[in-house]
Amino acid sequence: MDSHKGYAFFKPDEFGDNIFIAPNLVTNNTLINGTRIQVTSEEYIDNRTNQPKFRVKKIKLL
Repeated sequence: MDSHKGYAFFKPDEFGDNIFIAPNLVTNNTLINGTRIQVTSEEYIDNRTNQPKFRVKKIKLL
């Protein structure tokens, strides 16, 4: 989590790359390091690289 910029990354329990969590989701869910969550992710096209990436769409606190 980058507390200065407000964004974070979700690290899956089993496998896969970290997934970006936007600052509004971090704030709205009062996330801190170590918070256990379940997420729904979505694929999107990065405007800078034109490559597909994933980001967190919804968060459920566990």
